[in-house]
Amino acid sequence: MTWQASAGIRFRMVGGYFLVPQAGTGTVTDGRASETATVLGDLYSQGVPPLTPALRGRLRHELASWHVTSVLAVPAGVDPAGSLAFLTWLVGHPPVYAGGVYAWYRVTWH
Repeated sequence: MTWQASAGIRFRMVGGYFLVPQAGTGTVTDGRASETATVLGDLYSQGVPPLTPALRGRLRHELASWHVTSVLAVPAGVDPAGSLAFLTWLVGHPPVYAGGVYAWYRVTWH
């Protein structure tokens, strides 16, 4: 994320994309998204998915593999309250609120 590096922001974010040229077609696709990025995108545009133990386990495993220790959220999308409830369910405890941002710090995924 060029804007992030230019601003001196030193954290990694779940999401983003990359362009992949498709051999012999002259077309490009935006690379394979992680399940976490897909679920978060769908959460924003479609609302809260079914809260299953399997989904929670897969997302928590992926976030643990990336060594995520903080989660930040600004209520937005089709169901802002539902999105916050989803993230609280995923993390396992309520966030703190400051300056318009909800934050879960010192997150462990075990």
